[in-house]
Amino acid sequence: MWLAAAGVAAGAAYLTALFRGYRQHLHLSSRWIVAVAVFARLVVCLAPPMLESDYQRYLWDGAVTASGLNPYRHAPSDVLAGTVQGSDGDKLSALFARSGDVLSSINHPALTTIYPPAAQGAFAAAYAIAPFSPVGLRIVFCLADAATLMLLSRLLKALSLPANQVIWFAWNPLLLREVYSSLHMDILLLPLIVASLLAAVRSKGGIAAAWLIVASAVKVWPIVLVPLVVRPMLGQWRRLVLTLTACAILGATLWLPVLLVSHGESSGFLAYGKSWQNNDGYFRAGIWLTERVLNILSIEAWHSHAIMRLTSAALLGGVVLWQLRSKPTDATELIARSLFIVGTIFMLSPTQFPWYWLWCLPLLTLRPSLPLLLYVALLPIHYLQDQLAYPLGHWLQHAPVWSLLFVAGGRAVIRRVRGTTRALEVSRA
Repeated sequence: MWLAAAGVAAGAAYLTALFRGYRQHLHLSSRWIVAVAVFARLVVCLAPPMLESDYQRYLWDGAVTASGLNPYRHAPSDVLAGTVQGSDGDKLSALFARSGDVLSSINHPALTTIYPPAAQGAFAAAYAIAPFSPVGLRIVFCLADAATLMLLSRLLKALSLPANQVIWFAWNPLLLREVYSSLHMDILLLPLIVASLLAAVRSKGGIAAAWLIVASAVKVWPIVLVPLVVRPMLGQWRRLVLTLTACAILGATLWLPVLLVSHGESSGFLAYGKSWQNNDGYFRAGIWLTERVLNILSIEAWHSHAIMRLTSAALLGGVVLWQLRSKPTDATELIARSLFIVGTIFMLSPTQFPWYWLWCLPLLTLRPSLPLLLYVALLPIHYLQDQLAYPLGHWLQHAPVWSLLFVAGGRAVIRRVRGTTRALEVSRA
C-alpha cells in the first residue's frame, strides 16, 4: 500500500512541477536534467525487483535463446515436469539445473512465451552479461533508456523544440518504477519508436517504416503506425510498393522463430489475444454494457469478450484511417497524429498495465497532454486493487482521464464550430 501511495505522490509532484515549469518556460540545462535522471536510476537499481515477476520469464527466455533453442517451442511447465524429449530436453534440463528459482517463479508456466523475437534477442544479451540475474536485464534496459534519451534530444532539435523538454521523459517516476524497479521490458520498444519518428521527420519514410517493423518484433502494435509514416509516399507507387515489400520481408524474417512453431492451447500468443484482460477502463465498461445487451437478446454473456475485442479493433482501424485522411502538413502534425494513434491503442486495450502506458511517453515528451500524463499519478493505484472494493480501483485510474478527454474534445468541437461560423460570416460580409 505504501509503495502505491508513494507512486501516486511522486506522479502528482512530477506533474505539478513540470507543468508549472512548462507554462512558465523555466530553464534547466540538459546536463542537469541528465545528471538527476542518472542518479535516480542508480538509486532505484540498488533495490531488488519489486511487485512484479514478469522478469523471471525474461531471464528464462534469454537463457533458452542464448542456448540456441526456440523459446516458443516449450512451455516452462513442460521443462519443470521433465516431459521435453530429445536434445532440447537435455539442454533445457541443464538450464533448469542452473536457473535457481527462476523457472519455478514464472507466471502462467503452462503457456509458451508471449514476447516477440527481437525482445528475445535483448533477453539473450542480458543472459550473456549476467546469467539468470536482474543485473543483466537492468544493463540492457539502461542502454535502451539512454538510446531513447539521446534520440529524443535529436528529435526535439529537429522539431525546433526546447532541449530541456526531454525532462518529461528523463524524470518520469512511472518509468523509474516500471523499468528499473519492476523490470518490465517495454523500454526496449521506445528507442525504435523514436528512431522511426526521427526518420519520418527527416522525410525518410522507408527507414521509418523499417524501424517500426523491428519495433513490432518487440511488441506487435507499432505496425499500426506504418501506414502513417508511408502516407507521404501515396502517389509514388513504385517507391511505396518497394517499401512495403521490404517491410514484409523484414517482418517475416524477424518473426521466423514464431512461424516455425505450431501454436496450440499452450500458445502464449493465442491466450493473450483471446482472453487477456487486466486494469482496463473502456474495455471493462464495454464488457459490462455488452453483457446486459446480450442478456436482453438471450445470448450467452461470454460472447461479450469477443464482441469487445472486435469493437476495439474496428475503432482503432477507424482512428488510423481518420489520421490517414490527408498527408501531415508538417512534422508537428505527424507527431500529433502518432500520439493520437498510440494513445488510442492504450485507451482501447483490454490490458492497461502501468508499464504499457510507457508507449505514450516519448510522444508526450514532444507534445505534453494533461489527460494522458495524468496517468503518471493514477496508474500506481493498480497495485492497490486488492485493497480496494471492486471495481473502484479501475475507475479511480481511468474515469479522471476519460473525463478530461471528453472536456478537451468538447472544447475542440466548439472551437471548430465557432471558427466555421466566423468564416461564414466573413464570406457573407
